[in-house]
Order: sequence, then C-alpha cells, then structure tokens
Amino acid sequence: MRAIKSAREIEVMRRACHLADEAARAAMDAVEPGVTEFGLAAEAYRAMFAAGAEHPGFAIAVCAGPRAGFKHMAPTANPVRPGDMVYIDLGARYMGYYSDTSRQRVCGEPAAEQLRFMETQIAIVEEVMSAARPGAVIADLAEIALRRARRAGYEEYLYFRGHGVGCAVQDLPAFAPGNPAALEENMVFAFEPMLVRAGFGTACWEDVWWVTARGVERLNRCPVRWW
Repeated sequence: MRAIKSAREIEVMRRACHLADEAARAAMDAVEPGVTEFGLAAEAYRAMFAAGAEHPGFAIAVCAGPRAGFKHMAPTANPVRPGDMVYIDLGARYMGYYSDTSRQRVCGEPAAEQLRFMETQIAIVEEVMSAARPGAVIADLAEIALRRARRAGYEEYLYFRGHGVGCAVQDLPAFAPGNPAALEENMVFAFEPMLVRAGFGTACWEDVWWVTARGVERLNRCPVRWW
C-alpha cells in the first residue's frame, strides 16, 4: 500500500526533497581545503533546518579523501585536502515523509580519472532513468547499468541499488540485480547506483524519482555537478 503514492503525498515528498537539496548544496559549496567532515555536516544540517525540515531523515554520512572510498561513513574531524573526493549522503523529514540524496565532488579541479569516474556514474543514472517507466522490470534496469559500467571498465566497482521512499527511508520497490519486480505508476524511489572504489572515492548521484504514466520525474532540483 505504501509503495503507491497519492498526488498529495508526492507533493509533500517534493518538499522533503527540496530540504535535502538545500542541505546537499550547502555542503558541496563549503568544500575547500581545511574544512572538516564535521564542518560539512554542520553546513548541511544548518541549511536543512533553516529551510524548514522537521528532522533529518537519517544520520548524515560525510567522508573525504581515502575515506570516501567507504561511502557510508560518519563524519569526523578529518580535514579535506586539495584533490580529495568528498562524498555526502543525507535526507530530510517533512510532514512525516522522507527524502534521500547523495552528491560528490573533488576539492579543487578533478584529475582525469576522478572526472571519468564521476561522469560514468552520472551516465549510468541518466541511461537507466531514461528506460524507467511503468512496467519496466528492475532486473532489466540493472543490466543497463551493468553494461554501462562494464564499457567504462568499472564493473567491479558498481553497486546497483535503490529503494522506495516515503513514510520510511527504506521501502518498496527494492532496486537490486535480479529483482523481477516491475515499476508501477506513482511509485516513488531513491535511486543510487554507486561506484565505490576503496582508497579512491565514491561516485553516487542519488535523488528521488516519481514514476509517472510515461516515465519518471526527478523530485530533486539540486545540481549534479560541482566541476
């Protein structure tokens, strides 16, 4: 029952996504040499609550440098250094509904391999979401992502994941390879096919998507690139 959203629920979730957008934008804009992971988390929370969040969706993840290759790490006093990849995962709660958003960037100009890593992950999201619509089978969408990662030489780093979101952060549908479930109109999900590379970094553009009659609509508006 919770997997299918009403028009009113979708509008509330759009607001929850806006709150996460404000937090992610503030954190990404604050990336500079010397700022700590704690400092980036503080900027995100300040922006989220200033915009009207009633509660964080879940404990924020912030990691930089080699730690960014672990993805979901609690923030520490670790300072950001030039050339570090910086990853953040956060969500907001509004009227009891949740959002879930991830972004990454490099402190300064990205190296060629960092840029290719991040752009490949963005291309995976764009290609899979262009095929997402009512009736699309999740296992088939996973194959699209895998083919794109394989062409780039990143197959071993791909974790194809996503999850329904609404009254809980984790709900149906579940995005995982081999899942025979099909998308249905008015499902809402967070999509996060991540490239995770130990000692290097994490590339994960994650936003919330609404399944419409003809395809999907992104409920977030935060920029995807900071390079």
